[in-house]
Amino acid sequence: MFLSIFISYPFYYILIAFVFSILSSGFLYFYNKKKPSLDSPFFIRCILFFLRFVTLFLLLIVLLETKWKFLDKTIENPVIVFLQDSSQSIISTQDSLFYQLDYTQYLDSLNRQKDISIYGFGHSLNKDLLKYDHKSTNISSALRDLSEIYSNINVSAYILSSDGIFNEGTHPIFTDLNLNAPLYTIGTGDTTISKDISISSIKNNQITYLGNETPVELIFNAKEMAGENIFINVYN
Repeated sequence: MFLSIFISYPFYYILIAFVFSILSSGFLYFYNKKKPSLDSPFFIRCILFFLRFVTLFLLLIVLLETKWKFLDKTIENPVIVFLQDSSQSIISTQDSLFYQLDYTQYLDSLNRQKDISIYGFGHSLNKDLLKYDHKSTNISSALRDLSEIYSNINVSAYILSSDGIFNEGTHPIFTDLNLNAPLYTIGTGDTTISKDISISSIKNNQITYLGNETPVELIFNAKEMAGENIFINVYN
């Protein structure tokens, strides 16, 4: 516990108030011969002098618009927030037993540590990590809820473990988050590479003239499609 004192005037005002309180109190009990209290024993006058000095000094301090602020210092160790995808898509793979048994036991061992907080999520954020029963996944909502829960807590890192499949909410990349620590990701779920083809980029001139031919360059990415025939139609 710490005590801080703030005044609205320069610090030397406190010194002036201190000196004035001593002089005025001393004059009343030691130098004012018209004061009946001078006939009292010396130690009684000392006590009365001290009480008047303290009262007058505190009164002047209050008049200087002094503010007293007590500060309580608390040491808060940083925590790691682990966010686990608990949707059905995690166990819809050949490694489903691993995620339901070994992986879940590993998460339980992490959850018993004081500096790690583990949450599960599907359509909403929850503490149930043992059941992969969520039929929908909202990654952006889970991250947004965590940012609100831990906004005033000392967090060293956020870890998101997911297969990246979501069917609710906005895209996590475009979600406006105010996380107070770095966010790390772990890819889980189905690691099998499926056949797929996609357009990675389209290049063309920004300006072309009516009646002229203009070149268009399309770049494709293909996975597990070696030897396959691909037919592409480009329409105007």
